Amino acid sequence: MAPQVEISDAVLDTARENSDTDSLVVGHMSVNKFRAIEAERERRGRRNRFFFLPDLACLIVTIPTRRHERAHLEMYDCIQDVIKDMGLADQWTHDGGATFDPPGDASGSGEGDSSGGPSSRHDPHGDAFLPTLVIEAGVSQTLSSLKTKARWWFTASNFHMKVVVLVKLLVATSAIEIEQWGAELSGPQRHCATTTRASHAAKEAVLKQQVLINWVGPLPLPQTPLNRRALSDFHVQGAPLVLRFQDLMDRPPVPAAGEHDILIPEVRLQRMAKRVW
Repeated sequence: MAPQVEISDAVLDTARENSDTDSLVVGHMSVNKFRAIEAERERRGRRNRFFFLPDLACLIVTIPTRRHERAHLEMYDCIQDVIKDMGLADQWTHDGGATFDPPGDASGSGEGDSSGGPSSRHDPHGDAFLPTLVIEAGVSQTLSSLKTKARWWFTASNFHMKVVVLVKLLVATSAIEIEQWGAELSGPQRHCATTTRASHAAKEAVLKQQVLINWVGPLPLPQTPLNRRALSDFHVQGAPLVLRFQDLMDRPPVPAAGEHDILIPEVRLQRMAKRVW
């Protein structure tokens, strides 16, 4: 179990040195080594999140730093609050960072930061649950790495996952980049491709929307007291963030019942940024 000890020590040392370091990438990672590391982590008491990509032979270890946790939890709250306001709390299940292991080790293993989906996706005969929404955050983790995770969620779930929201914090400029990823047909739809298999094979992960939140108040932001950070000092480009109701709930909205797409307005995104920073 020596590899696990080395990884754990490296994670702890890195986190101690820099509170904004929220990820560690371990290369030359085989399936067998990953499973041994995963088992040892469970024995010690799980805390860090694992994302194993066998085609790249790498393991991304997410360190749940305070800023990292605020980022994905605030984003999740933005979405869940709208669902609750529509009176659908009983139809929505929060799945946190539960492990998703697709059939066969060749596909890897993923643990998102926050996730959720309609309660109807629960397996009535077991504990299985496949969310429609996954949120991935990054502080030191690069946006490119987060995008790799987004693509994995769609392909590994055979596109049963519908929305991935990325939240990237840029500490140097106190900015937040938000990206919404979804699935689209990769080319012109062929009417002859009528089977579910053909439909899924024709899909690809695509960037649906970008939102950028910039701090425009006095720099550096950390030197501005919390009670002097006005919402207007957080400039939002690309708002509102809009997530399709049908993508999240697996059914069309019922307008007569007050159901609609999930819309996160500028002011809510400003509040999110203020809480994160």
